[in-house]
Amino acid sequence: MSVATDLTSTSTLPRRRPLSLRVGLFLCLFLPVIATLPAVLDFGLNRTGWDVVVIITAALTSGMTIATVALIPFAWSGRPAPTYVVVVIQLASVLLALPAFVVAFADGLPVLVPVIAAVGILLNLLAAFLVIRGQQSLR
Repeated sequence: MSVATDLTSTSTLPRRRPLSLRVGLFLCLFLPVIATLPAVLDFGLNRTGWDVVVIITAALTSGMTIATVALIPFAWSGRPAPTYVVVVIQLASVLLALPAFVVAFADGLPVLVPVIAAVGILLNLLAAFLVIRGQQSLR
C-alpha cells in the first residue's frame, strides 16, 4: 500500500459534520448566552407580582445556558445523546420567552418586547430544526 493510498483512505479522514449541524449548534450556543445577559444583568425587583417570575426566569435561563455550554463540545463531536439534549434545552427555552407576552399586555410594556421575544422563539426553533436535521444526516 502506498502512502498516497493511506492519506486518501476514508478511514483516516475525519468525518465532516453537516453545515446544518454546525450552524444549528452555533445558534444553540449563541442564543442562550445572549438571552442570559438581560436576564441576569437587568435583574431588578420592583415589588410587583412579577418578581417571582423574574427570579425563576433568570435562574432557569442561567441554568440552561450553563448546560448548553457544557454539552456543545460533546454534541459537536457527533454524539447523538448530547445533541438531542441540547435540542430539548432549546425547545424548553422557548417557554421562557412566553412571560414577555403576558407582561407586555398586562403591564403595558412597549410592543417591542413581544416582538423581540417572538424573534427569539423563531431563532430557537430554527436552531433546534437545524441540529436535528444535521444529526439525522450523520446517520
